[in-house]
Amino acid sequence: MNLEIRQDELAFTPAEIAALFGHQYGLPLSPSEVSLLTDRTEGWAIALQLIWQTLHSRGASTVPEALKRIASPTESLFSYLAQEVLRQQPPPVRDFLLATAILRELTPSLCDPLRGTDDSAQMLEYLMENGLFVVDLGEGHVRYHHLFQEFLQQQLSPEETRQAHLRAAQCFVERGDRAEAVHHFLAAREFEPAAAILEHLGREMVQAGR
Repeated sequence: MNLEIRQDELAFTPAEIAALFGHQYGLPLSPSEVSLLTDRTEGWAIALQLIWQTLHSRGASTVPEALKRIASPTESLFSYLAQEVLRQQPPPVRDFLLATAILRELTPSLCDPLRGTDDSAQMLEYLMENGLFVVDLGEGHVRYHHLFQEFLQQQLSPEETRQAHLRAAQCFVERGDRAEAVHHFLAAREFEPAAAILEHLGREMVQAGR
């Protein structure tokens, strides 16, 4: 018998978020606010409670304002918890988290060349097994919980962030994923290589509505 409780089984659904705020907190939300909370918190209970507390205490007047406040590195319980989680990890795991913080999706075949190692599959397995704020997208693809990814990125200096995006852009160029390469070149403010790719890719992206 499998008694393991996974992160996705504890997450609030959109309907449950609407009910929590409307019935429990006495703060009915619009459908767009429910959608925004679902996307940004991914149903994480502590994040939802922090947002309600921020609104209740008038620390913010709208849901978007509350989301900005709980994402602050100095004001949120989430950031405190994330800092504790990061501090408790072995140095190789901390290095992996920071090195891959700028990726929108993670796979071993992408993380290995980005980091110059061959242990990314084991690292991702460790993150999943220990529930370290990652979401399993299936077929070997993983991503970070949005709030945790923002926290990780806040640990990097502007130059470290730029260099990380540049490394990612080069990896995607080598993989032939031109659209994702453009994303990272633009994030690194390297406009010339982004423009060169878009010159060839532009028509395809427009036709695809991108």
